[in-house]
Amino acid sequence: MITAGRLKSFQSKKLAPEEIFEMVNVMKRLWQDEQGQDLIEYTLLMAFVALASAGLFISSGQSISSIWSSSNAELSNAASTAGSGS
Repeated sequence: MITAGRLKSFQSKKLAPEEIFEMVNVMKRLWQDEQGQDLIEYTLLMAFVALASAGLFISSGQSISSIWSSSNAELSNAASTAGSGS
């Protein structure tokens, strides 16, 4: 825990030019680091593909249902026609 006394000692400490240079270099490396960027991009791409797939499945559900209903009606008609013709 940082107390008021420790905070004062940090504030009164003069940094050497090497320490400032090192701190600036660390900040530059952190700013330019792109290591996690690919992971975020791939995650966003997967989320987009999942949402697009869900949208397609939902919209194609009605089409598939109507195809099965039509096929069922045709098969029922064929079965009743074949059954009455014998």
